[in-house]
Amino acid sequence: MKLLKVKSRVLLFLVAVVGLGSLTWVETSGWPNLEAVSLDGSDVVNWSARFPLSKNKPLLKQNLDSVATQLLSKKRIGKVDISYALPNRLSIETNRFEPIALMLEQTTGEFRGIDREGRVLPLESTTIRWDVPILTSVAARGLFVECDDVRVSVVMPQLAKLSEEASGFFALISEIDFGPADYLYVTVSGMPYRLRVESASIHEQITSFIHFIERYSPETDNVENFDLRYPGIIVSEESTG
Repeated sequence: MKLLKVKSRVLLFLVAVVGLGSLTWVETSGWPNLEAVSLDGSDVVNWSARFPLSKNKPLLKQNLDSVATQLLSKKRIGKVDISYALPNRLSIETNRFEPIALMLEQTTGEFRGIDREGRVLPLESTTIRWDVPILTSVAARGLFVECDDVRVSVVMPQLAKLSEEASGFFALISEIDFGPADYLYVTVSGMPYRLRVESASIHEQITSFIHFIERYSPETDNVENFDLRYPGIIVSEESTG
């Protein structure tokens, strides 16, 4: 506890120094007028004509709400982050969502990204990662909103947690099929079987399955499905062929 208090004092001292330095700079020179704007890492030419920003106003008096509203009105922009880059620049970043899985849109056959909240994201073909799960039998209502199937928004936070706790197994998940109404099918790369899981418990059930495989190393050559939906029990279904 004593060490924590010491660290807190040091942190507060550093914050105070930075604050006093900034205040002194403002008092002596004033806030400079905005001179440069970047959008997604690139400098914007003639930014005062493109955005509701003024070259004759200080950096901190610019109408940033109007800038965000203008950008968000565009169909393919779902998030805007604006930050100050002292002494005289604004940095604008759009769509800083991180897809952790892909979805194959069942009506168009196009790939989309899915973030940890279940939002549908646009993808550039050059940036598609294939080492993440692909969600199938799902449809998108649009960009930056959830899928038609509400189970996607239930599953995605659990997948994000699984990717952090068991990244090796997560990388082996090639497909999650939302076709059945009462459960999901999970396909694991290189394995002859699929996993039958519940959307509300996919993290818990897959984690239990990982422990089961690691502990018992069962023979799986003839197994077609493992049903993980029963508490404390893993049911194997063998192929009849």
